[in-house]
Amino acid sequence: MGDLLSSASLLLTIITVLYALWNPSIKTAMNIKIPDFKSQAAQPISEVSAAIRTRAVPLAFAASTVALVFAKNAIELICDSFRSYSSLGIARTLRSYDAVGTAFVLVVILSFAIAVQLILDCKALFDKRKELRGVTR
Repeated sequence: MGDLLSSASLLLTIITVLYALWNPSIKTAMNIKIPDFKSQAAQPISEVSAAIRTRAVPLAFAASTVALVFAKNAIELICDSFRSYSSLGIARTLRSYDAVGTAFVLVVILSFAIAVQLILDCKALFDKRKELRGVTR
């Protein structure tokens, strides 16, 4: 279990550092104003497209992959804990508490949370690009 926790934590750390570095440019692209005229939309479209292509989608893919790779093990730990609680009760279950397993489940949950946030950011960027492409005047 220690090796799983170490690898999941390392990958979550990498995703989190990249998220912290790239999030400002993703948010900047999400907040680009929609121009009044089509001739003014070319630059914003390329900026949003670049944020999608080089930041948001690769990071969302990486975060989702990390979460999914470790999901099976986390679900098994959660199910084992629930079975133990159901059959032994809370007192006896707490005697066999595994901090490493709990930390692993927490890392996987955080990976899913970052993946969901990044997927929502991707959707917002795709919507922004569609809106920019829709400028007709």
